[in-house]
Amino acid sequence: MSKGYGPLADRPDRPVVGLAVSHESADLHVTGAALYTQDLVGRTLGTLHAWPVQAPHAHARVTGLRTGAAYDVPSVVRVLTAQDVPGLNDAGEKHDEPLFPAEVMFYGHAVCWVLGETLEAARQGAARVEVDYEPLPASRGDAAAGLERAVHRFSGELEIGGQEHFYLETQAALALVDENGQIFVQSSTQHPSETQDIVAHVLGLSAHEVTVQCLRMGGGFGGKEFQPHGLAAVAALGATLTGHPVSLRLTRNQDITMTGKRHPFFATWEVGFDADKRLCALRATLTANGGWSLDLSEPVLARALCHIDNAYWIPDIEVTGRGAKTNRPSNTAFRGFGGPQGMIVIEDILGRSAPALGVEPHELRHRNFYAPGQATPYGQPVRHAERLEAIWSQVSERSDFARRRAEVAAFNAAHPDTKRGLAITPVKFGISFNLTAFNQAGALVHVYKDGSVLINHGGTEMGQGLHTKMIQVAHRGQLRRGHQRRRGHERVRPDPRAARRGGGRPAWRAPRRRALHRRRDHRHRLPRQADRLGRPGPRRVLPAGSAVGGRLLPHGRAALGRRADAGRAVQVLRLRRSGGRGRGGRVHRRVPAAAR
Repeated sequence: MSKGYGPLADRPDRPVVGLAVSHESADLHVTGAALYTQDLVGRTLGTLHAWPVQAPHAHARVTGLRTGAAYDVPSVVRVLTAQDVPGLNDAGEKHDEPLFPAEVMFYGHAVCWVLGETLEAARQGAARVEVDYEPLPASRGDAAAGLERAVHRFSGELEIGGQEHFYLETQAALALVDENGQIFVQSSTQHPSETQDIVAHVLGLSAHEVTVQCLRMGGGFGGKEFQPHGLAAVAALGATLTGHPVSLRLTRNQDITMTGKRHPFFATWEVGFDADKRLCALRATLTANGGWSLDLSEPVLARALCHIDNAYWIPDIEVTGRGAKTNRPSNTAFRGFGGPQGMIVIEDILGRSAPALGVEPHELRHRNFYAPGQATPYGQPVRHAERLEAIWSQVSERSDFARRRAEVAAFNAAHPDTKRGLAITPVKFGISFNLTAFNQAGALVHVYKDGSVLINHGGTEMGQGLHTKMIQVAHRGQLRRGHQRRRGHERVRPDPRAARRGGGRPAWRAPRRRALHRRRDHRHRLPRQADRLGRPGPRRVLPAGSAVGGRLLPHGRAALGRRADAGRAVQVLRLRRSGGRGRGGRVHRRVPAAAR
């Protein structure tokens, strides 16, 4: 990279970041030894299992709930209802998501939860719970002057569907309580700090009395940013009431039924072009289907508004965003976070306007690119706008776009019933949060006398190799494969929300120390049960040169074995002009001095 962009962009003499290296847990993944939340259940004695009683209506009032028959099923221990909540019966940061609802807001809404000594007992007990419902109706979901000056005016609408995250590991939590009443939750969550908040206020506890840890996730994609909190709270409530650890893991069908998706959008628009077929005005309304609660619909909608221009200069623009409350699971974060929905609107506009203007769609897009000196509708200068032209030309040339389009045209002319298509579009991705206070990150680094390094950072591992990247960042020289990994119960420093996407949504874990460094205040001690979870499993010692997962062990002796990682009905936003996501609990890695 050129040194003209400043020292932060300069490559060091012996770069490590950006090199292709193996995932730091690759051996654990390929041998099946990597621990996920549900793997800890078998290591936790006396664990109870939770199963939901789901409503068969999209919108209904709960008029009666009879749980007695569930206790007739052998091994059913407890049925959790709203009357069992000692704190706030709510699982949302916006206080609009009752954990045990009196009013069902979507098909499959969990009315109560049954705890059993086995998963099958809990399932059978849930089938015995009797619920009476009263079904209810289900709900559905100065540019003007610029348009007046336009030579060509078009209007239309666009409906954009949702999308399921389909992470391989479904939503899961394991909760237990120690002898001091400290709550410890293992959760497959991208946002442990918010999970901690929800569990605490459901149980009527202070946040320091709840510890949430995420070893790793089997995928998240935004679907585990807000959605795991209530499930973790159910597990924690069950553990508090019964004194037993409680495991909660949704089946695939339950996960798809109960959790939110990418926001579906409905857009209406009116656009104007001048005589040179350049955009001169746009007026549009974007309506996002938020589902039954607010969740993250506001920032998703804001991001869609900030991406509707994509890579194009629109002198006069007015865009209104509306969040619609519907009787569907609460839609939530999904990769792109509203950006794709906003961009596809303007791309649809250009694609549908091009034939009416007598110009090819790719030429109309090219003609309307940002130019140096122009700014976005929200006032951000478009730096290096000339790169758009360079990238477009390079991609068109390398893809042989013109020749391939000619081939498509010839095929379509010869085949009246079968058609092909080929398109090229730019894509804008606004990095960071729209709420700029969230655009921060933190790390705590210890350098020991022997030269080894301990890194504490604010990201969660969801398969993207975040910890591997952090190890690379900490190195000045060539990365060695023989680095040591320390997991589990090292001390961490809580910090606020950090930055997005390297590790998911920003978050932190409650303070805790190892046994030799426990605080005098016993409320901050790590639960003994959790300490048991973090112990290494059986180990076997291999000689030097042994192959593990296709790699040679470099040390004279190397240990191999299992180890534990120690609402509102309508919200309106407006964007007008006339003439910008590491998250998760701390994870620790120790790097030998020779490898730095």
